[in-house]
Amino acid sequence: MDTFRILSKSLFLAMVFLGCTTISTEFEEGANPEIYFQRAQRAVDINDFDTALRIYRKFLDSGINDLYYVISAEYEIAFLYYKMEKKQESIEAFEKLLRTYYDDPVDESRVPVWPKVLSQRLLQKMKGQPQTP
Repeated sequence: MDTFRILSKSLFLAMVFLGCTTISTEFEEGANPEIYFQRAQRAVDINDFDTALRIYRKFLDSGINDLYYVISAEYEIAFLYYKMEKKQESIEAFEKLLRTYYDDPVDESRVPVWPKVLSQRLLQKMKGQPQTP
């Protein structure tokens, strides 16, 4: 019986400790973009979408202007709104992202293609339009 109580208390403490995980939204100046994305992904992994949004926004405000990472962060923000069932915010964010591809002449060798394709598909789904293959 004592072993059971000890194991139960240990399990309870482990659950409390793991449930209280916080992810820092503070970054050193000039931090590598990958650090932002890794922390944001950790937040997503524990369903802390608000923290993930803060991290991606902080990245966009950091002044890092690598188009690959900027577009990736914009996609992740739009997708988080989608996961949070904030349809209007998601649609607006996906449309803004797609304008990067259509309105501004971008060198497609410098930007990822996957955000464009996935944004188009999710917009079609949210707007009830037929999916294109």
